[in-house]
Amino acid sequence: MVKSIKEALNFGFLKLKENNIDSALIDTYVLLCHILKCDKGYLTVHNNEPISEVALSEFENLIEKRAKKMPVKYLTGICEFYSLEFMVDKNVLIPRPDTEIIIDTALNEIDRNKDIKILDLCSGSGCIGITLATLYKNSQVTLVEVSDGAISISQKNIIKHNLDDRIKIVKRDILSESLQGTFDLIVSNPPYINEDDYKKLDEDVKNYEPELALVSHGDEYKFYKRIIDSFSKNLADNGIILLEIGYNQSEYLSEYAFNSHIFSDISVVKDLSGINRVLCLKK
Repeated sequence: MVKSIKEALNFGFLKLKENNIDSALIDTYVLLCHILKCDKGYLTVHNNEPISEVALSEFENLIEKRAKKMPVKYLTGICEFYSLEFMVDKNVLIPRPDTEIIIDTALNEIDRNKDIKILDLCSGSGCIGITLATLYKNSQVTLVEVSDGAISISQKNIIKHNLDDRIKIVKRDILSESLQGTFDLIVSNPPYINEDDYKKLDEDVKNYEPELALVSHGDEYKFYKRIIDSFSKNLADNGIILLEIGYNQSEYLSEYAFNSHIFSDISVVKDLSGINRVLCLKK
């Protein structure tokens, strides 16, 4: 029996609600809009119109996956970051608003008209480096990533934003490999969650987002230490390193950076919730 848009929405909402999805209503609308390639307003105005069997089957499939806690962004393959659209899949972290603080901090510290070279370490989907490239029109950006799956997605995002002439990707394990070149701005959102905290993460994160991009095994600070000890050599005089950090890591990392005797200024930037989010290191 052919269902109407209203009936499809009702099915999706009830299915997600039964499976304790807090955002059941929003997710239902997002997923049906994705299938029908329309906006929410269309669904409201045309809610009594029938939905094709093919579209209904695709929608029900997405609802079933969401009921099992698969993130909506992976189901649609799209995520917004700093008002830009990025492709995402299971190979990359879903970009989060907290990470946008890196972009805000860069804009506060560096004139957008400057001719600068940017290095994005552990670049994942490329959202940080690509966003900076769109804002700094005279920049050259290098993305560094170890995961082939993430490199594939970031390459698609580079092409999507027409930046293949100003952005290149380099495959490196930054814990054991170095890089040539000098950069005015180095940014990174590296793995920084320890094993204990990882076990406590929500199912939609722990079961679907890549552990490689989340967990820093053995020492939660090892990526930061490596960046400070080794990649600071790639930082130009008067250059800046911006690192996204965990909620309880600022004190240790500020002291570690201070004891390196590399930086002239060390500060921490809070996110919108008042949590220490970005470590700012100026050479």
